[in-house]
Amino acid sequence: MKKLVILLIIFSILACKEEKVVLNMDKEILVSVLADMHVAEEMIGKFREEDKDSVKQLYMHEIVELHDIDTTMLFSEIRLLQDNPELGLEIYGDVYTRLEKYSKSYDKSNKNKEDNVKGVPEENNKDEKDK
Repeated sequence: MKKLVILLIIFSILACKEEKVVLNMDKEILVSVLADMHVAEEMIGKFREEDKDSVKQLYMHEIVELHDIDTTMLFSEIRLLQDNPELGLEIYGDVYTRLEKYSKSYDKSNKNKEDNVKGVPEENNKDEKDK
């Protein structure tokens, strides 16, 4: 009887142990895709309301094609992140880090463009600002 009780306790403890959730997609690809989706959402916000759905479909098509992924798998992974908050926080932490890198790269790129324009004589500089 004691052995049965001990076995039941052990099985109960093992049954309560959380299973590690595994992504079906490579983590780096998922992070890159989600970061691109956030950039696309930001861009979509700049369009007229009546154009947003069409533009969103175009951006999603481009993102899926660029990363060579299946939309069904992508949405399955997003659902997995929603259902597993710890994994979602981990992945989105990486996504936000990626977005910060994009932002710094964009800022640096614009700074270099501004510096190049400043080195141009004033009359040419005016033409660049008008573009």
